[in-house]
Amino acid sequence: MGSNYGFVSTSFYRGLEWLWHFVYIQLLFLFSTLIGLGLFGFFPALYSTHSVMERFVKGDKQFSIFKVFVQSYKQHFFVANGYGFLFMLGVYLLTFNFNYLKVATGLEHTFLSVGWVIGVALFIVVSLYLFPTRILTEAKGKALIKNSIILALGAPVSFILLVASMGVLGFVLYMIPGFIPFLSITPFSFLLMGQLHVVVDRMIRKQAAWAEEKSGEEKANNSNVLPSYLKEKTS
Repeated sequence: MGSNYGFVSTSFYRGLEWLWHFVYIQLLFLFSTLIGLGLFGFFPALYSTHSVMERFVKGDKQFSIFKVFVQSYKQHFFVANGYGFLFMLGVYLLTFNFNYLKVATGLEHTFLSVGWVIGVALFIVVSLYLFPTRILTEAKGKALIKNSIILALGAPVSFILLVASMGVLGFVLYMIPGFIPFLSITPFSFLLMGQLHVVVDRMIRKQAAWAEEKSGEEKANNSNVLPSYLKEKTS
């Protein structure tokens, strides 16, 4: 019987390589956040982390992590901060409405509570998917919000598994807080970009199959094209 030590050794070193990549990107994230004076650096650094992870989930091994990260940070600094400002505004509005619910009564309280819960759910989905969706679909403005919701609701089981995986990750970080400075943002980003990549790829295949069935051809020419409902760009 042949020895499997070679396989174990290869898998072990490959795992160490991935671990180093994750720690390295996390350090880039922290350093870039500090360069941007904390809040103004956080959102561009997060966007850049997603950009690097998008290359990983696509299977691209021939690229410079540092170069991709820095280029994305510079190119999307103001855009990421713009969306970050909208995020903070959304947090403020939801907090304000929650405080108002404390003094509302009767039917008004019930109606506003339902609206608040729906608003919080949509806000979480859009906030979670905003940057990854922009990277994958290049949508902007209203189309970006629309695509974020479509990608979440279009694959509810996948979204639930993503949330569960993030919950497990959060629990691990809670139990071992020493990991937080080195392995917190990057695993989260990898899970998110990986899940979205699978969902978008599935949508592309469904569109190609539908186009093939409609045209009667054996192979559709748009097998690598985003579905039309994800391609709209709005400033």
